[in-house]
Amino acid sequence: MSTVRGIQKGRRLSGSNRFFLFGLPIIAGSVIGYVGIAQIVAGRTEVVHERDERDWELLKVTQALSKEGILKNFKQRKPTTLEEELKAIQQQVDINNFEYKKVPRPGEKADK
Repeated sequence: MSTVRGIQKGRRLSGSNRFFLFGLPIIAGSVIGYVGIAQIVAGRTEVVHERDERDWELLKVTQALSKEGILKNFKQRKPTTLEEELKAIQQQVDINNFEYKKVPRPGEKADK
């Protein structure tokens, strides 16, 4: 309370009072922020580590199943190229047989 009274009366703060009023809160905030961020980063690394462990376990199980022959019957798709996809679409759609249809503008009614 003496520092507040000193500020209100217009007295000048001495060196030790200035440190407790301004320096100590800044230092305390920095330390608390550092510790908080360290806890967040540690938690995040634990989550990533657990996720990696779970993925490795799943991979091991999948490999074991494939060695036993369960996954041998599962048919995998072969990778397709754009040219193959284009040919498949062209066989499904006839681009030479079409008719013009007017697209109504906003505010116009569609003619049926």
